[in-house]
Amino acid sequence: MSVNVFGQQLSKSSSSGKRGPPGRGFKLTEEGNFDIGNKRLCNIADPQEDFDAISRKILNEKIQPIRYDLNAVSTVVSRTNKDLNTLIESLQEELKDFKANFQASVQSLLDYVVENRESIEKLQRIEKERNNESGERNNS
Repeated sequence: MSVNVFGQQLSKSSSSGKRGPPGRGFKLTEEGNFDIGNKRLCNIADPQEDFDAISRKILNEKIQPIRYDLNAVSTVVSRTNKDLNTLIESLQEELKDFKANFQASVQSLLDYVVENRESIEKLQRIEKERNNESGERNNS
């Protein structure tokens, strides 16, 4: 006679049940794999073949170096992106300064030409006269 933790007697009919057919304990899928029916699988061995199950511990051991490498790459990409943005801003400033200086130089040159137009024309006439005189001397 069996007694439970509360001191009650268990009848024979409730303590023994009808056993199922003998088997492995799990159903098989169409592919021949075990179907454990949403039950927990514990204490599995290290995988030997490509499609063997692995434990969470082994999975984390495989993922950790990948995470480390991914973080390192992410850091390098972030730093490079920051450096490129700084370089772009610097080049834009230099281009802006160059454009302003170039425009100022062109304007200064135009102002000089306008202010000295008469002197330039006078120098051009003198040079032309000298060339004519040199040509006449060479012809004689």
